[in-house]
Amino acid sequence: SFPHGKQQEWYRYMEGAVEKAGYRFVVKVHPGTDLKRFRTIFGEGSATKVVQEFDLDGLISHCEGVIGTISTALINAAALGKTILSVEWLDVEMLRVRNIFVEYGSAISCRSQSDFEHCLRNLQACGNKLDQSRGRFLEQFVSYTDGKSVERTVDAILGRAEKNRQAQTRGVGA
Repeated sequence: SFPHGKQQEWYRYMEGAVEKAGYRFVVKVHPGTDLKRFRTIFGEGSATKVVQEFDLDGLISHCEGVIGTISTALINAAALGKTILSVEWLDVEMLRVRNIFVEYGSAISCRSQSDFEHCLRNLQACGNKLDQSRGRFLEQFVSYTDGKSVERTVDAILGRAEKNRQAQTRGVGA
């Protein structure tokens, strides 16, 4: 979820774009997030399925693709060989910093709504592109046999958090 006032607008837009491309939109809410907020965004007439307590890997395995930003769930999606669309046009501070999923080839960067809609219409081609590059992400952060993959993943996350903290500190002093 996004800590932002435009959250409802973003999710409703994504819902429409996904449906227009011929897919069903399913939102897996983080266990620590208030589910009522999403029930408000997607009312009773919505075709969107909102779940919270659900087997994440089972859900991802049945998806054609996964839409995300920064989430450990994207590691699962990459490991399961799913097409990941990173919605980077959203006005969220954490998205203005390095995105390891895109950088290491496990996600397609959608820098605009137009990019997002294009990728949805061409999801198979996006998946084929990721099939050629996703291994780099998995090797770097997940599958090394040196016993340090968790350490590398944590370091990458902490590095991002530190950059965000520094950016916020600079913004406060400006």
